[in-house]
Amino acid sequence: MKEHAFPIGIGTCNTRIQCLCKLKRTKEAKEVLDGWLFLVHGYCKEGKMDKAKDVFEEMVKNGCKPDSNCYFTLVSHMCKGGEFEEALKVCKQSMEKGLLPNFSTMKMLVVGIGKGSMVQEARELVGEMKERFPEKAHMWDEVKEILSKSEDA
Repeated sequence: MKEHAFPIGIGTCNTRIQCLCKLKRTKEAKEVLDGWLFLVHGYCKEGKMDKAKDVFEEMVKNGCKPDSNCYFTLVSHMCKGGEFEEALKVCKQSMEKGLLPNFSTMKMLVVGIGKGSMVQEARELVGEMKERFPEKAHMWDEVKEILSKSEDA
């Protein structure tokens, strides 16, 4: 997102989105927001997690609302990089907004935090997922076994 060879910051984009909305040009405002969401995805895929997290945090701080795909791309890549505690925080933020992760992302997070010193948090997350999706509770049995082995080790 560059114009005239000068980088545009999130604050500028936030102002641009607000102005476009006031002008009743919401389609254009959505395109600007989508650009920032794609930027987070791009940084994650390039392995530039610090940049992805910075853009994500600025978006949230400035009132932009990341979609579930943005949240869980970030969570997934944090887990792949071993940043489980931070991934858990982002996951909990998304869940507070009613955005629920897919099973594979949650499994990766739960197993990751369970292998560290956060076995209790992992168990609580499994319990919450089983409660929210009772028809899929059996999917978590394998994860519970992994957590039990982590505690025994």
